[in-house]
Amino acid sequence: MRCDDVPTDLIIGLDTRFAVEEVITQPLMVEYDKIIEQRIEEAIISESVAYAKVIREASVILDTVFA
Repeated sequence: MRCDDVPTDLIIGLDTRFAVEEVITQPLMVEYDKIIEQRIEEAIISESVAYAKVIREASVILDTVFA
């Protein structure tokens, strides 16, 4: 996959089985408020997610600039 945030001289290799694990630290939460007097409705949906390496050797960054 191509990503504009990665410099053109770098290649990132990931083993999809072991490289990255999604960790959900807080399940999906929905908060809803309705204030009838002021005619305001508000809904907030949030989820906390982080990513962690499972096995360090499952991801490699290659520099394509050769000296």
